[in-house]
Amino acid sequence: PPDGKRDVPDLALNASPDHDGYLFCSEDGANGALQTTCAVGFRNSAGGNLAVVGGTSAAAPTFAAILTLIEQDLGSSGFGNINPSLYQFATLPSSSYPFHDITTGNNIVPCTSGTPNCPATAPFQYGFSATAGYDQVTGLGSVDANKLTTAWAASRTASSVTITNVSKTNVFSGTPVSFAVAVTPSTGVGTVSFSTVNGGSTTVLGTVTLNTPYPPSQSGTATFVTSVLPVGSNSITATYEGDASDSISTSAATPVTVTVPFTLSPSLTTLSVSAGQPGISVITVAPVNGFNQAVNFNPTSTPMGGCTAGVPTGATCSFSPASVILDGVHSQNVTLTIATSANMALGTQPITVSATTGSTVIPTTINLTETATTETVTIATTSTTVPVTA
Repeated sequence: PPDGKRDVPDLALNASPDHDGYLFCSEDGANGALQTTCAVGFRNSAGGNLAVVGGTSAAAPTFAAILTLIEQDLGSSGFGNINPSLYQFATLPSSSYPFHDITTGNNIVPCTSGTPNCPATAPFQYGFSATAGYDQVTGLGSVDANKLTTAWAASRTASSVTITNVSKTNVFSGTPVSFAVAVTPSTGVGTVSFSTVNGGSTTVLGTVTLNTPYPPSQSGTATFVTSVLPVGSNSITATYEGDASDSISTSAATPVTVTVPFTLSPSLTTLSVSAGQPGISVITVAPVNGFNQAVNFNPTSTPMGGCTAGVPTGATCSFSPASVILDGVHSQNVTLTIATSANMALGTQPITVSATTGSTVIPTTINLTETATTETVTIATTSTTVPVTA
């Protein structure tokens, strides 16, 4: 009604547990006790009782479920505030009107004379009656989900999203890269998702929320940072997921090339040792594209370097030196020693050896084959003769 107030309700959904209530299953009984539920269909036993609920606790999640299906159909990750859209749809012609107008019934209840808002004269009751159009009993009416989906699809305006800035276009793996995006219209809310195509494979990188915190700044801009771009040539796109008023849009691709900063080349990729004996492999660390930073094999670093996976019980790794500084041109060697114990389990175990620089981790694999220790004992005689006398 034109009263300058925020009137309720907006919509009407089934709410009475005594008319067409909602059946549910729950084993939660009184005082934390467990109870039998839905043992036979929705009944707690053959011929037993049904668990029925009503009220806004059922109506609100029912409409939320309808909205979720509409969002899924339109490819949106969220509509934001939908009230302006609902009242916009209330002006549609009857052929596409997405609500069932309820014109009979009321929510009038008795009241005690003298209490707030109770009439001064009989009958002592208050409430509202349903009428044509919006009323304070059923709001705009009940929902026609199919027509509501159609109306929403037709109401959304075109949007656009542009990657306006990328911090770096050539990086080493593990290096953080930031992407700034701008969405039109700037009042759009919801999320912008980022993905990359690399070697024919698509990787979802993550999402960022647009126009937060609430109330929104309505700048239409957001920044996304990632350090997980795969090695190789990446084509990154941003997709605005749309909201209640704006449709989905995808940006043009932005290229970012990711390379490894160095390579690891073990002199021996398989170490075969007797139990209790050490195995040694020399790892050559070679810079790529002029990389001239420290490379770390230290297991106490973050991220962790050294033997990072697959080390069998009874074995330990050590590196000499534990770190090297590359000059961008020349390779350096690091000696890996894997010590074993005499009572270790026999067999072959792949061990992941990792070197780190900054947030970048470069792995290689060393296979450790443990065999039984073979020992021989020889007893030799001498020519010494000891005389024996009686």
